[in-house]
Amino acid sequence: GVQGRMGELAKLEKLLEEARSEHRDINDLSDQLADSLGQTQPFGEVHAREQLSALKKRKLQLKDRVQVLERQIADAEDELRDEAEDEEEEEWDGEAQALGEMMDMLEAKGLRPEGVPPHKDSYFLALMLSLQRAGLRPLG
Repeated sequence: GVQGRMGELAKLEKLLEEARSEHRDINDLSDQLADSLGQTQPFGEVHAREQLSALKKRKLQLKDRVQVLERQIADAEDELRDEAEDEEEEEWDGEAQALGEMMDMLEAKGLRPEGVPPHKDSYFLALMLSLQRAGLRPLG
């Protein structure tokens, strides 16, 4: 349900932040390493270049990972939004059905609200006015 999707979304967002953080750290480290290349001994420079190459590979992997996570987060947000809209529609359907049943009961008793507007709040007000005219009061 919605709770599971929200938990999944939070997990994806945490993974995304971790990947971005590691990418920033590697970026800083590779910049420092590149700056130090001309200042090392020949053997040290070969080693530094190998490290720099490995860091660049990891940085590219992280960049791909960030893109995948961003897509997954966007998809999860879309699914959550769709699910929330579906729940709202179901809730409205239930309200509309209950109001419809009440209107049918009033019509069966010969009572009919004049010019019922389509909006649910206006519909509700028209229904309440009809009940009032019939001398009926809501419970509660």
